[in-house]
Amino acid sequence: MMRISSGTDGRTHANNSIEPRYHRSSQGTLVAPNELPAQTEQVFENLRAILEANGATFADVVKIHTYFTTLDGLAESREVRLRYLPAEPPASTAVRVVALVVPEAVIEVDVVAVVPS
Repeated sequence: MMRISSGTDGRTHANNSIEPRYHRSSQGTLVAPNELPAQTEQVFENLRAILEANGATFADVVKIHTYFTTLDGLAESREVRLRYLPAEPPASTAVRVVALVVPEAVIEVDVVAVVPS
């Protein structure tokens, strides 16, 4: 099993967790400060790349936890998410929070995947 936090850099630790970097582009900059749909796209793109680098896909994800600081753009954020997830999406929890560690980040996604051997 592998646990991944959004916007991560793909480094796997001894407990199979992935080190967080938040919603950063490949250049290391925060994508679209305070814009939920654009940050959602970057988060899911980063998660896709990390899953693939570890021999997995979104079909291997069994649980998603999503944390939002805003609900502005939620419908568009859901549309982005649906493009990445399989037809039968995994168990999911969404929570609105006051803030994330990075002030202009508006979404954080944690996924748990069962990686095929």
